[in-house]
Order: sequence, then C-alpha cells, then structure tokens
Amino acid sequence: MRTIRTVLLTSLVLVCAPAFAADPITIETSTSQALPIHESDPFDWTGFYAGFYGTVHAGAAASEYRVGLAAGVNAQFDFYLVGAEVSVSGITDGAVGETASGQILGRAGLVVADGVLVYG
Repeated sequence: MRTIRTVLLTSLVLVCAPAFAADPITIETSTSQALPIHESDPFDWTGFYAGFYGTVHAGAAASEYRVGLAAGVNAQFDFYLVGAEVSVSGITDGAVGETASGQILGRAGLVVADGVLVYG
C-alpha cells in the first residue's frame, strides 16, 4: 500500500509541477516582395550529338580491336522522337588485317519520362 501511495504522490507532483521554458524564437517569414517561382524546363532530346567508341574482343585464336566515330541528330515532337545516325569504324586483328565499315541508322521512339527514351 505504501508503494502505491508513493507512486500516486510522485505522479501528482510531476503533473502539477510548473514547466519553465525559454522564450520562443521568432523568425520573420513574410516579406513585401513576392518570391520568384522557378519552373525547370522539360528535358528535350532535340539536337546534334557526336562521340567515339572503342571495343576489344578477345577470342581463342586472336583479339579484335575496333574504334569508331558516330554522329547523329534527333528531333522531338511532344513525346515522339525521330532521328538519324551515321557511324564509321575500323577493325584490326592480328591475323587477317584491317577492315573499315560504316552504317546509317534511322531512329523512331517515344519519350517515356524526362531523360528516358524508348526507341527502335
């Protein structure tokens, strides 16, 4: 019984005791000028691009090395995309010799989201 009385008395003191706190900190958040709203431009695939690439294929008989250059252009209309690419590459392997090849590609696709393109 004494324990119950001690717990009740302690609870009563804790609930009824005054709380002391520092003054609240106030920061002015309103201004006389309207804040500018910046809307980011949507991602656009339209434009020219160029680059180079290199590959190595290690086979059982010999290794093949390829270097190339690719350049293309894309045009985006709403969420549709059309484009073309031209690439030239050179192949060398130690056994047969050197070969050059090129290709012209057409492209059509759909823009799924900003920065995401599905094409064929």
